[in-house]
Amino acid sequence: DDKIAWYENDGSGNFGAQQVITTSADGASSVYAMDLDGDGDADVLSASLNDDKIAWYENDGSGNFGAQQVITTSADAARSVYAMDLDGDGDADVLSASSNDDKIAWYENECTTTQNCLSENTLQITTIQSAPPLVLDENGEWFTVYNPTDSVVDLNGYTILDDGTDSHSITTSLLLPAGGSITLGNNADTLTNGGVHIDYAYGSDITLDDEEDEIVLVCSGTEVARATYSGGLFAGCTNPTVALGADGTVSITPAQVEDGTMALDGLAGLWLDVTDFDCSNQGQDNPVELTVVDTDGDTSTCMAIVSVIDNMAPTAVCADVTIALDSAGMALLVADSLDGGSTDNCATSFTYEASQVAFSCDDLGEQSVTLTVSDGSPDAESGNCTATVTVVDDAAPVAECQDAAVQLDAAGMATLSPEAVNNGSYDNCTPAAGLVLEVSQDQFDCGDLGQQTVSLFVSDGSPNSGSGSCMAMVTVEDLLPPQAECTDVTVQLDENGTAFLPSFNVDGGSSDNCGTLDLALSQSSFDCTHLGENAVDMIVSDGSNNQDTCTATITVEDVISPVAVCQPFSVSLDSTGFASIMADNVDGGSTDNCAGVSLMLNQSTFDCGDIGTNTVTLTVTDASNNMDTCQATVTVTDDLPPQAICADISVALDSI
Repeated sequence: DDKIAWYENDGSGNFGAQQVITTSADGASSVYAMDLDGDGDADVLSASLNDDKIAWYENDGSGNFGAQQVITTSADAARSVYAMDLDGDGDADVLSASSNDDKIAWYENECTTTQNCLSENTLQITTIQSAPPLVLDENGEWFTVYNPTDSVVDLNGYTILDDGTDSHSITTSLLLPAGGSITLGNNADTLTNGGVHIDYAYGSDITLDDEEDEIVLVCSGTEVARATYSGGLFAGCTNPTVALGADGTVSITPAQVEDGTMALDGLAGLWLDVTDFDCSNQGQDNPVELTVVDTDGDTSTCMAIVSVIDNMAPTAVCADVTIALDSAGMALLVADSLDGGSTDNCATSFTYEASQVAFSCDDLGEQSVTLTVSDGSPDAESGNCTATVTVVDDAAPVAECQDAAVQLDAAGMATLSPEAVNNGSYDNCTPAAGLVLEVSQDQFDCGDLGQQTVSLFVSDGSPNSGSGSCMAMVTVEDLLPPQAECTDVTVQLDENGTAFLPSFNVDGGSSDNCGTLDLALSQSSFDCTHLGENAVDMIVSDGSNNQDTCTATITVEDVISPVAVCQPFSVSLDSTGFASIMADNVDGGSTDNCAGVSLMLNQSTFDCGDIGTNTVTLTVTDASNNMDTCQATVTVTDDLPPQAICADISVALDSI
């Protein structure tokens, strides 16, 4: 229904009926309430989607709202409206959000706050000219109105009265500036009014009597200003501004207040009811009454506002300070820290400004800073003094560590550079390349193998900052293999036909950067099968399990002779008278540490000449040509009977 409406709250959370403000907000999407015209009551803002409007509706203070007043029709699909003082001029500006053009926009409120009807005797009539000396009264009469308030006053609707029946209503906007004056008169033509600038001409509606009359400004029945004169005497006042002295006091004379007094019979004297002022009179209206008396003894009074100002600058006294840069390399100076006892004729507290409050690494050392001391008086100059600000860097660098590894060299030594464990250490002022890096240990040997804890110290060269530190784990490594040196060895089998070779017997002077070595042979046990030369590897390991190998020739010898054991043996001659034996026949169990001996007899054949016992020698030889002998008895027997063979013979008898 395109309505903007409001509902009265009775103070207990109960709301009255809908009271329509407008039905012209086409596609109303947002509403906000704020005093937009400075009259003390809440006006209403609206945003409408379909007609792209931001508009407001004036509240007359009784809940009645005026017609729609369009602020803009360019908020394409207006979605939201809000009001606040955006430019700091004391009035509420307007914000809008619109969706089709994706805009956030604001609209400056150019409202000028004015006051219309004021309270009684707020304004002052300071000067009246009822009897101009150079022109006719009806042409040259005028009076001046002063506005002591801090708001512009629009005299539209005010009525000017005199003590008779004369009156004049002001029906046009007539702005009386805050703290200023305007002149109202019969005639604005300077050629005929005596050369006076008239801000507003009321014409012949008001005619002032030369001797006795009054001027009254009325608004809605309230006398906002009144001035009365009699006997041709009117006390004219001006509102002086006086400055306090070094002791915080000032005195005024009536002559400083009197201005525009009309005394047709001549002025005899004038005096003030208040003449002395001090610091407590600053920043406020200080009313004084001026009394004037003419030569006839008639008196008239007028009121003036004395403005008391302090235009004396404070006496600034500075103190030197030292400030330290923070971890970001910055320091902020509090200006009042430079105050070394500044004084003023009035103020006991001051506002301080320093010519420099932010300091960086570029400012290290002594800097001259100007302190400006203000006493809060808008009329006084500021006092100045110069302080020395010493900027120091007492923030230690931030040390950042990383673990590292170092390798021992051929001499068993390693050197650690600080950069190896630095992982981006930084400082508030000094660039990384300018930092000084040191480590708690930079030399390592074989005794340090493994993980070692090392401290990194980072300094920036500033005598005040000290150094930052962190811990790193340094792994000391030995990656160099030992040098294996072999020597050839000859070993002899024992009586069991075995031999054991210790590894150190093969070591021909192996070496390592860290000393202690572990030696291992590819073969350390030998038996009869290994007789002769054997290639054996020696593996040399250091404490870091680095290895090297060399090959040695191991000659296995058997130098133990076999044990020859003989036994007796008997052999019978054969039918031919011969007999033979084998070495095994007399071997009684000969032995050797290695298998495979050979047996040999010094006599293995026999004949009839050997019948009986014979001593033979058995020689036992092993594979290494080791020999042993023993004696055996061989008994040769003839066990075959002879064979008788007869032959026929002829026998011749002899003579006998």
